[in-house]
Amino acid sequence: MERPILQAKIRTELGKNHCKTVRKAGRIPAIVYGAEVANGSMDVSLDNAEFDRAIAKYSANGLFDLEINGERKTVYVAEIQKHVIRRTYTHVDLHQIEMNVIQSFKMPISFVGSPVGVKNGGIFEIQIHQIEISCLPAALPDRIEVDITNLGINEVVYAKDIVLPENVTLDNDEMMVLAIVSSIAEEVEVTETEIPAEPEMIKEKKVEEKKPE
Repeated sequence: MERPILQAKIRTELGKNHCKTVRKAGRIPAIVYGAEVANGSMDVSLDNAEFDRAIAKYSANGLFDLEINGERKTVYVAEIQKHVIRRTYTHVDLHQIEMNVIQSFKMPISFVGSPVGVKNGGIFEIQIHQIEISCLPAALPDRIEVDITNLGINEVVYAKDIVLPENVTLDNDEMMVLAIVSSIAEEVEVTETEIPAEPEMIKEKKVEEKKPE
């Protein structure tokens, strides 16, 4: 599996003001966690444009090779924080991967094809956008694809229908519904008599307290 490379720089200064300076310079404040990381964590920064391109091409669910001072660490993105309004990256948490340990990963599902049920008037509805799998990091697939070409009206795609590569196991319930082609429900005309009246507000009665004589 091809892994994108992210160039990171170690941050020696901390604090809100420093993070603002980092962002103004076109970089993202980040922290690398892991058992093999010195002191358990390391403060770094990532190039904003480079990170954005990697996420767009490979998604945030894959593995990345993080290069710091000529040394590479395989990591996954544990958390991405974005600005509420501008939706720009404000912080990223990365976790170093132990390559010889089977681990759980969340992978997006790619539905391939046009369901025959849609051509017959149905509506394709996605219920789940990602699944969880377990494998060695080196066996992590590039993508999870589900062929929905033969899906008819009122037919369902279950998690068990996913064909996984060798040495990759499904962590979810096999009967979890991923997608369905539903039939179009007939519109029901609502008459005035069918519209319930607004409930009346019941005022709470006040109980007068008797003053002690």
